[in-house]
Amino acid sequence: MIVGNISALLKRWMGLDAESIGMAAVRRAVRQRAQATTGGNEAAYWQLLAGSPQEQQELIETVVVPETSFFRHAESMDTLAALARQRASHGAALRILSLPCSSGEEPYTIAMALLDAGVDPERFAVLGMDISDRLVARAEQGLYGRNAFRGETLDYRARHFTETPQGYSVSPRVRAHVRFQSGNLLDPALPLPADAYDFVFCRNLLIYFDNATQEAAVGVLRRLCRRDGVIFVGPAEASLLTRLGMKQIDAARAFAFRNAQEDTASVHAQRERGAGPRSRSPAWPSEGDARSRTEPAPGRTARLASVSAAARSGWAAASRSGPAISSAPKAASPPPIEESPSAGHGGDSAVPSSLAAIQALADAGRLDEARAAAAAHVETHGASADAYYLIGLLDDAASQPAAAEAAYRKTLYLDPGHRQALLHLASLLETRGQIAAARQLRARAARRENRHA
Repeated sequence: MIVGNISALLKRWMGLDAESIGMAAVRRAVRQRAQATTGGNEAAYWQLLAGSPQEQQELIETVVVPETSFFRHAESMDTLAALARQRASHGAALRILSLPCSSGEEPYTIAMALLDAGVDPERFAVLGMDISDRLVARAEQGLYGRNAFRGETLDYRARHFTETPQGYSVSPRVRAHVRFQSGNLLDPALPLPADAYDFVFCRNLLIYFDNATQEAAVGVLRRLCRRDGVIFVGPAEASLLTRLGMKQIDAARAFAFRNAQEDTASVHAQRERGAGPRSRSPAWPSEGDARSRTEPAPGRTARLASVSAAARSGWAAASRSGPAISSAPKAASPPPIEESPSAGHGGDSAVPSSLAAIQALADAGRLDEARAAAAAHVETHGASADAYYLIGLLDDAASQPAAAEAAYRKTLYLDPGHRQALLHLASLLETRGQIAAARQLRARAARRENRHA
């Protein structure tokens, strides 16, 4: 009961749908904070939590477990650089918002990408915002270990960092363009000006909200973004913005959407005919700007229709239509705001065996047991695309389309090119009449298949 009440509070405070990460993750956070404050007495902790804003923030800090790195989804940075060069050529001073910014890797990446692209350093400023005070403090420190640098292309590290005994320190040239502050996207008193940001990055947050909260959050993002601005989301969130009527920019794997279907050239022309280009100095929002508050619009829960065609045709056909189970990484519990893509299971032979056992239960028609085993698998071995894909199939077969959609979106976050998840999610959206979004997913699946043909 106490954990359920706390889950409801977390949803109110930060929009988190506890089912998106599993109640076990919430229980662990509650146990940890109760042990630290009341000797493990959860009833006493509930009383403490109700009257202590400081402890409320401590619980949020415990729930938020970030996992990020520099130049994640590098294609989006290429798209940003191209758009920024175009806007800067019209004399515009660019403001960019990164929310949630976690420990600062994304805002600093944005600044590095723009500097490397030759955008005038005097013409852009980046603001990073996160609900976690601790992460904001780490971001302001600008000091990173080797785990923050992934992939084979690390030439930017030599250009923009100084190696120290404590780690890699962000160069003053990059720091000069980035500022951080704490804030909650769903706070009605969010201290950010409306219609102020040319580019807004909000990646891999919306997947942890329910439908109504997603719509409210996107409404806030759109109000913060200029009418001719662009919003960047994560791979698993692209269909959501399409469903809400936004137009995706034609740039592979950038997952960038125009805030309004408006011709950019005409907007620049209007600026020149009117008050002229914006100031060359991209000053931070002033106190006066901050009084222009944004409030989440009331969302509406989407009406969900029937299960996907794959689920209606039976579990066995759906599961066997996909690729064979592959290995998955062993990790800690799946983090709620940021997860890291699978990279391999590091020799843990229990992972593929566990997934195979789940599929065997499902093939035998023991769906409830399979679902419980899948939840236990994620609890034990951590998040992986294979695990969430199986969970999606199980939810599909159990006629739970909302849960299945959430699982498929998590699959696509961990593996954006997961062909079967793309197809099953497309089927779900088609049953709700979201034909354009479904067509987009099927096109992504087709491109994946063509690359492997």
